[in-house]
Amino acid sequence: MTTLFLLQALKKFIEEKCTDYSLDTKTDGVFVAPSVFLGFLPVKAADDKFPNFIILRPFEGEDSRDMATVKVKIIVGTYSKIDEGFSDCLNILQRVRDKLFEARIIGDVYRVEYPFKWELFEDQPYPQWQLEAIAVFTVPQMLK
Repeated sequence: MTTLFLLQALKKFIEEKCTDYSLDTKTDGVFVAPSVFLGFLPVKAADDKFPNFIILRPFEGEDSRDMATVKVKIIVGTYSKIDEGFSDCLNILQRVRDKLFEARIIGDVYRVEYPFKWELFEDQPYPQWQLEAIAVFTVPQMLK
């Protein structure tokens, strides 16, 4: 499995299926869809340039003779001044999860597997909200 190809296919999939709505920003009356990034937020970006985001970060992989497996962290961040601002993170994650398991195969090759785990962090950098999920993807190895 080429992890970078998986990430690119996953980014495209999420951009097409999961970012067709807008969320609050620091500017009253301005709403933006989440931006999708590979690895990390852009280093030189201003804090408020991407108030709502989805980061796709590979963090663990394993190859066997028959199967390649990659675990990808899906980090969701949103901006909200309300005390229940974490709900925007949960809604984004639920949408991503639903679309992934509805499709099951991403980029014609990568299969999303169970378990799908997520965690809402105890400490939140209010008015920013974040959570992290772990998605597992597999692809059969080509045997020679």
